[in-house]
Amino acid sequence: MVIIRLVVISITILVASTTWAEKPKKAKPKAEKPIAAESSPASANPSTGSKQLCVYDPTGSAGPLAYVWKDVVLEAKKWPLELSLKIITNEKKVYDMYKSGECDIVAFTTLRAHDLNKFVGSLDSLGGIPDYKTAASVYKTVLTQPKLTNYLSSNGHDVLGITPVGLAYPLTKDRSFNRLTQVVGKKVTVLELDAAQSLLAKKVGATPVITEDAIKFPALFNADKVDFTVVPLILFKPLEMQKGMGSKGGIIKFPLMMISNSVLAKTGSLPPEVIAKSRAYFAKNIPTYISNSQKIDNSISQSLWYDIAEDDKEGYTRLLREVRIELIKKGVYDARAQRIIKTVRCQTGTKEAYDCDSPGE
Repeated sequence: MVIIRLVVISITILVASTTWAEKPKKAKPKAEKPIAAESSPASANPSTGSKQLCVYDPTGSAGPLAYVWKDVVLEAKKWPLELSLKIITNEKKVYDMYKSGECDIVAFTTLRAHDLNKFVGSLDSLGGIPDYKTAASVYKTVLTQPKLTNYLSSNGHDVLGITPVGLAYPLTKDRSFNRLTQVVGKKVTVLELDAAQSLLAKKVGATPVITEDAIKFPALFNADKVDFTVVPLILFKPLEMQKGMGSKGGIIKFPLMMISNSVLAKTGSLPPEVIAKSRAYFAKNIPTYISNSQKIDNSISQSLWYDIAEDDKEGYTRLLREVRIELIKKGVYDARAQRIIKTVRCQTGTKEAYDCDSPGE
């Protein structure tokens, strides 16, 4: 239970700083460079001309997720929407480019999208989605249920889709670390702007190694700057994270959360029918994205995996629930999003089903 408490705080995919709703941009001629500027009201007819799609992908344009965005560019022509794709390996840079108006449409971690849409940004909560079956159902529900449509547009931004990336697992330097007394004072990666990580670091007495962007997590781990980190395994091979584990480290067979990407555009920049077609497309392809994530997880050598103590597993699960409830009370997590996740989790009968009759989520 201990190691899990510690490594939860290094979640790789994370919440960005608080921002404000921006007004939509004016439609621009196709050859004009996008700029940040005051724009016409959202009620004006939005343009379906060429749009710049900026995607955060730490594995780059040749990585295992590149096919997702190349397919999106092709599919969008049918909506009709012309997209120019730019893949960037620094998430904060993508976030800043979107805020400045350099990017019309953006895709980065759902945690990073928290400032722009608190409801969707709360879906990848700590321990909320414990397996791929639950993940597929939650994301599809959010994108397809008419009663939830209003939650996808808020704070001046529209959510156009969600793409599952993978379950995030703890990576350790030493397989013997699996008890609380072994964790106090150990170094862990912490995202500077993530309240959840800071909260957990304080609770378990860990020593945080703070960075402004989660892309630095693998580098810190490989350079022996931290004892633990948590990442989706899509990063494991491309970023050579086995080097960081050495001969004694391993991957704990207990995912701490689900990581996904959210696709967003400023409200009023796209026609309602294009937004609807985009959401339907991403919802339809969730099973494909999930299948790809499972294949990547299964491609990791079984010799690198290990279990935490059986008597720690239930306690760990209860701890994550306590953290979610505290973050709901603090206003970090959206309570409506957590209720949807809990409903789906209980319907799928996963290991967290014990909390189905308990209040708080």
